[in-house]
Amino acid sequence: MMQKDMITETSESYNRLKSDIKEKYTKMICADLESVRQYVISKSSEFLGEDFLQKLSEVEGLKKQCDNERKAFRATPEYVAAQKELSEASKAAKKIAKTDENADKEEIKRLNKAISSITTLNVTIKNRLKDKTDRYDKLSAEIDYVIRTHENSFKEINAEVLRMVKQAISDCLGGYAEELKELNETFGVEETTDEDLPFDEKVIRLDIPVFGSREATKENDEGRTRTFIPSDDGNGILN
Repeated sequence: MMQKDMITETSESYNRLKSDIKEKYTKMICADLESVRQYVISKSSEFLGEDFLQKLSEVEGLKKQCDNERKAFRATPEYVAAQKELSEASKAAKKIAKTDENADKEEIKRLNKAISSITTLNVTIKNRLKDKTDRYDKLSAEIDYVIRTHENSFKEINAEVLRMVKQAISDCLGGYAEELKELNETFGVEETTDEDLPFDEKVIRLDIPVFGSREATKENDEGRTRTFIPSDDGNGILN
């Protein structure tokens, strides 16, 4: 029983120390990525000015506001009921059409009414957001023009960002692997061939105003559609 307790205590100590090492390198990579972010802001401001970054920030804010308002509107009882009625009316109309081509047209009328109702609601939220979406479109056009005008400058920044991020990740992984090896040797733990990262690659993100939000080690296509400067080397870090 005593031996079992000792093994358990040793295992807990090992896991705690390993967790501390991971936390250490997670903080390091986060600090490095923040330095990269500040570098981009500083360099881009040299030829873009604060006005551009303010527009970029406003566009991001407008997008979030519109997305949130649409989501809230579509969660209202009226919209949910309209969606439900549209779904049920569509099923009923299809069922009638399959059973009897000459059947009463009430189900078709019901479907048309449901379509009209959901269309009216969609127009309502569209009109409600018109000022914001018009502003968003105007700023987006201005931003895209500036991006095209300074394309070469952005490419230079992008190349340097790729170099800085790669170096930061390499240093982080190298340091972590070395400390983990020493820990394993101390506790007599055999090294595994499984990839063991000091941070969660889905969590560590490089959020840069000019480039949008990016994962540091993995391309992210969910919810982020503005890619101003694509990576040319295909490694996915900032593409």
